Amino acid sequence: MKRAKKLLAVMLSLTVMGISGIAPTSANADSAAAEAAVSVTDSDSLYVVAGTYNNTYTQLRNIYTTASGTVDARKVVMADTSAKYSYGDIISFPDEPTLTKVQSYPNDPVYSHAYYYELGADAKGSVVGSCAELLPQKELTVTRVTYDGSGHWSVRLKDDGGAEYYYGLNYVGSQLGFDVTNMEVGDVYTFAMFGDTPALPLAAAEAPTVKPAPTLVGDANLDVRVTVADSVAILQHIANRDKYGLSPQGLANADVDGEGGVTANDALILKQQDAGLIPRQEYTTRVDYGNMLSNNLIKDSSVYNMTGAGIEAVITDTDGLRAFFSEICSDEAVEAYAAEFGEDFFSQNVLLVDAIAQRAGMEPRLVINSVDIGDTVTVSAEWENKGAYETIMSLCIGMVTMPKQSYTGQPAEWKIVERPACSGDPAVREPLYAAKVHYNMGQSGYRDDIDIWAKIRGGYAGVITSTDELRAYLSEICTDEQTELYCKKYDDEFFAGAVLFINTISQSMGAEPRLSIGEVDFTDEGITVCAEWEPIEVGESVMSVCVGLVYVAKEFYTGQPVTWTCNK
Repeated sequence: MKRAKKLLAVMLSLTVMGISGIAPTSANADSAAAEAAVSVTDSDSLYVVAGTYNNTYTQLRNIYTTASGTVDARKVVMADTSAKYSYGDIISFPDEPTLTKVQSYPNDPVYSHAYYYELGADAKGSVVGSCAELLPQKELTVTRVTYDGSGHWSVRLKDDGGAEYYYGLNYVGSQLGFDVTNMEVGDVYTFAMFGDTPALPLAAAEAPTVKPAPTLVGDANLDVRVTVADSVAILQHIANRDKYGLSPQGLANADVDGEGGVTANDALILKQQDAGLIPRQEYTTRVDYGNMLSNNLIKDSSVYNMTGAGIEAVITDTDGLRAFFSEICSDEAVEAYAAEFGEDFFSQNVLLVDAIAQRAGMEPRLVINSVDIGDTVTVSAEWENKGAYETIMSLCIGMVTMPKQSYTGQPAEWKIVERPACSGDPAVREPLYAAKVHYNMGQSGYRDDIDIWAKIRGGYAGVITSTDELRAYLSEICTDEQTELYCKKYDDEFFAGAVLFINTISQSMGAEPRLSIGEVDFTDEGITVCAEWEPIEVGESVMSVCVGLVYVAKEFYTGQPVTWTCNK
């Protein structure tokens, strides 16, 4: 039986439930609801509202059974804008809809592989209920979240019994009712389930909250001073939280040792400070970090135009915080900072910040060593400067929180000592590299005049040191248009300071890339890119393409051979 007919059965069931204006008895309503749920879950295809596309069109998640019997999902955009739907609505169509594959941004070298299926304006859908009403629910724990660099997010999950699940989507152009890009390992979410497939996330099992920043370190009882009474408040909290529990702000202030959480050691430090046995700490420090591949901290590539030791500021209110961070951070990051450092924080503290662009890497290269508070506030730190050629940069934001009684308007300066640059002996520092995977389902962008699958079966690897070499490599497998998109992104400026290791591999059809890049091992004898991938199956007719890319600073490549170890 086709999906459309089965979902029409759901509509008839809902009429019984009272849509026709006849109030059903409780028993009949329960029976009708059960019938609707059975009709939906027995279908071989499901269309559910996931959000909007370009803030205009309804975006659906279509879960369907493939010809081989496996279950897959695809992104569907409705051209019809006349009807307004809510997140989680299940949509029925009177006839099986026709889907047309559309590239989201064909001229964008990063998102050129992103696509969706368009459902024509003549396809009129009807709401038959919601996921929360008609589908069973299951709590799933996030075990891995990955982003392929070209718009696709993959989330691995498991239930209490250890069974594993997958939820993936391409977010390009999407405004989703539930943003999976914020999911972190260990988070628990309630999913509506379509058989054994997560259809849509409904809610976090525990709603995430914004942890307040300390307003005055040690001020556990919030009397705007730090005394032995705060030590007592901490011990009472530990002994009897129901009666003497600290407020969320008090808990943030009570973490005196900075180890996370509140323990007897925090109370001990306050007692020692009160007795004069150890100096009272008048500041706290932290370093935030992000790059264009790892998170949403950075506003755009203009951040990398910062020179020297970055840009400094003394921030005394939320308006000043927004003004500073809006120059370098994404809108989402600005709002997160504004929520963390709000009016309560600035009523008692000031924030000293320094934002610095650095070389690529997976960790911050900025370290705050000490803060000297006197007629001048001096922040002593060290960092590794970015090379002038670097094209994949990162951003460090150093922050020092000081209570207002310690900061009275005196000048503040960051004294930053540069670490040895990587341009010396490569053995002195860990080699700098960044890795990403571009993914394309089908053959869009690749030559159709050759047997592309035979060409890239088992991998088609290369070491690229110039734009001309990149063009020569790509012309063997890509269309002219696709080749020029890559060459525009990886141009002469990029290759002035970097080398590109590339490997194009075919895989079985799927909703996510089957190639993942792990460590890159550097020796004098050779360089090994450690990766894992799922090869194509014999006889497979519709394949996908993974392009693995590793960017390496030029000083770490001296012509040694490069090997990809793709464990299957």
